[in-house]
Amino acid sequence: MEERVYVIPLRSSVSKAARDKRTGKAVRTVRDFLIRHTGAERVNVSQKINQTLWKSSRQRPPKSIQVRVRVDDGTAIVKTMNEMFIEKAKEEPKGRLEQLRDKVTSQPKVPDNVPGKKGPEKEKEEAKEKPAEKKIEKPEKEAAPKQKPKSVSVKENKNEKTEKAS
Repeated sequence: MEERVYVIPLRSSVSKAARDKRTGKAVRTVRDFLIRHTGAERVNVSQKINQTLWKSSRQRPPKSIQVRVRVDDGTAIVKTMNEMFIEKAKEEPKGRLEQLRDKVTSQPKVPDNVPGKKGPEKEKEEAKEKPAEKKIEKPEKEAAPKQKPKSVSVKENKNEKTEKAS
């Protein structure tokens, strides 16, 4: 994993392209240049380099660009001079069963400053501190017998009205 610094000339290839396609041609030139000089199969261009190329619109890319390159496992990683390469710790991949087991057994963490919500540790402490509450049984009231409501048919109602009218 050796880092190298390259100055990539873009003027000759970009000047031959159509005016509206010059920055796209510059990006392809950067990729082709690095494939040729590093022997990598793939090239990953960072966002900062892409922004540098596209900064002055698609018609006017820079004449050249200075980059740092690191080749890992057939992939060239390209960054600007100011960007740092970050080392990633490689972890062994877990199986699907182990991932699900970890997900199920892990409990969600609740911050202490959230009002009304308690983490699992506080709930256990409070359960130990408070004794079980005693329930007081209240005597049940005797239910009064239900009376049926008087049902009046529509015909009886009309008859009553006619009797009252006469």
